[in-house]
Amino acid sequence: AKASFVLSNINECTNFQAEHLHMFANDDLKNEILPKLVSGELKCCFAMTEPEIGSDSANIKTTAVQDGDEWVINGTKQFSSMSAVADYVILVTRTGPGE
Repeated sequence: AKASFVLSNINECTNFQAEHLHMFANDDLKNEILPKLVSGELKCCFAMTEPEIGSDSANIKTTAVQDGDEWVINGTKQFSSMSAVADYVILVTRTGPGE
């Protein structure tokens, strides 16, 4: 970080994303994405911040509702680091009241 904040930020984003995938993804996603993420072959972004609540995860308004095999997402995000180049998005949502 002392030499290049940009490179440090990219590294930290990758570590943060890998940690969340490791903690919350199913084994198939972990096996598919994690090796490519840490090798640099794939890039992810993390989308939590919302215009009206900032990064207060307890008050996230974006919702995800399962519809068959798909998820319907409703909400707005902003300030998602690396979103312009990401292959995948780690998206913070609510899947039900209080979740």
